[in-house]
Amino acid sequence: PLIYDEPGDVRILGSMAGLELVEGRRSKKPAAAQAAQAVAHALQRGVMATNLGGTYHNVIKMSPPLVITWAQLDAALDIL
Repeated sequence: PLIYDEPGDVRILGSMAGLELVEGRRSKKPAAAQAAQAVAHALQRGVMATNLGGTYHNVIKMSPPLVITWAQLDAALDIL
């Protein structure tokens, strides 16, 4: 499984969220390859997300439906 403990930033507006992946909090070097790998991993497990966000494609974007249940949301976040 992928383990990524240090996101660069998390942005939330309404039900939309963006998780920015960087290679180091100090350097803030975009981690586009890791974002693409995380999106592919999530999709294989039934969670739709995209890494087309941000200038460097290192932001995982998620926008769950408004009718999502807490159980579904927990499961999706566990996968991510």
